[in-house]
Amino acid sequence: MGPTHDHTMIANQSRWTILRNGSSRRSKVLIGAFFIFLLSAIFVLQPHWHVASSGLPVPSLHRPTPESTPKAPAGSDGGDNGAGSRTAALTPDADGVLLSAGTPIFTSPSGRHALVLQDDGDLVLNRVDDDGSSHAVWWTATGDLHKGGRTVILENKQGHVRIVLNAMLKNTWTTVWHSDLEPACKKTQGGIMGRSEGDGSQTIAKSKRSSGQLELSDTGRLSIPGLCDLYVPPSEREKERSLAVIIAGLYRTNHVTCKTHMSELIADHPAFSRIDVFAYMLYEPGDVDVFNRTKESIEANLRECYGSHLRSVDVLAVSETEVEYPGGTEAMAATPCGERLGRLNNQLRTVSLAAERWWAWSVTNGYTHDTVLRIRPDTSLWARPQFKTLEELGPNTLILPHPRGEHYFYCARMSGRVGVGPTDQIAYGSAAAMGHWLYMYDRFQQMVDLAATPSRPALRDFSGCEVMPSGPLASDCPTPAPCSIECLVAWFLEARGVDFHIEWGWEQNPLRWKDIGQLGAEEERLADHDDEDDGMTWG
Repeated sequence: MGPTHDHTMIANQSRWTILRNGSSRRSKVLIGAFFIFLLSAIFVLQPHWHVASSGLPVPSLHRPTPESTPKAPAGSDGGDNGAGSRTAALTPDADGVLLSAGTPIFTSPSGRHALVLQDDGDLVLNRVDDDGSSHAVWWTATGDLHKGGRTVILENKQGHVRIVLNAMLKNTWTTVWHSDLEPACKKTQGGIMGRSEGDGSQTIAKSKRSSGQLELSDTGRLSIPGLCDLYVPPSEREKERSLAVIIAGLYRTNHVTCKTHMSELIADHPAFSRIDVFAYMLYEPGDVDVFNRTKESIEANLRECYGSHLRSVDVLAVSETEVEYPGGTEAMAATPCGERLGRLNNQLRTVSLAAERWWAWSVTNGYTHDTVLRIRPDTSLWARPQFKTLEELGPNTLILPHPRGEHYFYCARMSGRVGVGPTDQIAYGSAAAMGHWLYMYDRFQQMVDLAATPSRPALRDFSGCEVMPSGPLASDCPTPAPCSIECLVAWFLEARGVDFHIEWGWEQNPLRWKDIGQLGAEEERLADHDDEDDGMTWG
């Protein structure tokens, strides 16, 4: 048996033994601290250490320096104000690594935007709002959730720089995205492939060389400096904003109104750096019989007026384009709308055919307009219209400008509520939002079947009310206007989930024959004989 100790023996231990044991413990603590210090120094002085399990280099933290982060211009507060915003630069380490598992985030100087290499593998540019919430504005769509390493590196081969996202897939480093997938970033024949300012179908060679960095501004612009932009925020796209003007409908007084289109909108509107016109005009018997017009003379007038802005032009006789409502007279008679359905159907079809020309041009040229506007050929402008900014519009909002002097009327919506009535004459918004408005024709018969038949499975029809109703029910309207195209627009847009705002400030209105003389006025009146029954009464 080993020695035993009772409390007497413990109490009689010498003072020297107690001091010696305390000193030993302090020595161990000091020695341990010294070793921790040495290990820390190794990692600090040798930042490019490797994760043993994957062989993935983990670079040192990228800390902005006075050299890598340009100073804000004088008077700049670093906010989201475009020209005065500051820019952070991310320089690769010795291995060319920009972002990795060890350093997955690159932020703008203000912290308002952050480029993040996420755990799922996606490379995402986030906008950080004042409440701290993040919203993705750009991404590579590489969040495949594969386990393994991810790196964002900068490659420089024979003077051409590209950003590369590599992933460890099946124990092999694989490129899953790179910046040369963007046409503007791809170097070709000694230059950089980019879109010409004058023609969307052409490319030009840019002689600028990349500095071998990645830059992120406070406004959210993500770019390879001197080479290309990976993301440009709406606030900065304003300077290069483009507009497609779709002019669709009856030609009528366009020989007069076209001049106002050019002077007030198309020629030099300050909100746009590029404006393209797509004309789709229908001529009536009165154009031929009263004004001695021909298809060729109308087209010549359009080309002369809209000039270099004209991207497509179609001139067709009304008789060539009108179609019968599906099911014919019998189907129309079975609805409260009656023969009005034929007129509404052809109005929407004309707009849809015009939109096809615009979309075909866009696809042919690989170009998407920032804003798309539809006006009638006889819309007369007598002041320069004001447009919402790209940020105000967003991707899902339409603006519907009322004709000047229009009175209030009210429309039932798909949800059952009643709101102020919009117009069917003019609309503008993003290409995505206008895609709904321009192609209402595709859903018109279904809308009628759902909302304008005796059985009517829809909660509400798309009828209007000429005066303020007392409530949301059809019986609450003392002066109904059934089957109005204006209210059809409101019903349809709400059913499609599109936000729309009514604009009252545009100085515009249709210019009718009676407004400029008696010639043609009677023909116009006869052609529009059912206007009083077709929707709202004009004020």
